[in-house]
Amino acid sequence: LNPGVRHDWFSLIRKHGVSPGLGISFSPSGIGTFSLNGGLFYQFPIHMGYIDITDLTSSLELQRNWQAVLSFEKALSKYISSGIETYFKYYDREGLYSINRQIQRRSISYSTINYGKKRVFGVELYLQKKKQDFFYYEGSWTSYSSKNRYRDGTWYYSDDCVRHALSIVLGSNFHKNHGVSLR
Repeated sequence: LNPGVRHDWFSLIRKHGVSPGLGISFSPSGIGTFSLNGGLFYQFPIHMGYIDITDLTSSLELQRNWQAVLSFEKALSKYISSGIETYFKYYDREGLYSINRQIQRRSISYSTINYGKKRVFGVELYLQKKKQDFFYYEGSWTSYSSKNRYRDGTWYYSDDCVRHALSIVLGSNFHKNHGVSLR
């Protein structure tokens, strides 16, 4: 059982974010490691680039999401492991989107009273060779669905909804404290 807490300070909007979390892991005899984690996480509002924050700086709240992660990891050898991770995140302090159907344009607004909502579902598969050796690598495939609830109450796919992503990292440690990698 792993309790945890993270603290962030965001000087631009003068806010503290205290994020509690709780996780549990168990390893049935040699099968692998199963983990379940969850928590409440605060982060800097990511849509601030779209809005004029001059009047909102002191009243803008941190973005907040509730998340749960279920994962399984299997050691294939001393240095190589593979796993799968699924997650769900629910944001309840998102920018509030709306669509003007007459000009087919989307707009976003932040209100200190009425926030939008967002939900994200995802899965990731990975294979990695750990960095203890001279040569290491990691490959992963990720797929997730991200939707925002607009002012009209309908859920639409988000701008940052990446359906599939393939990531490959190759690297080498050539000195105790030095290395190079390519992503």
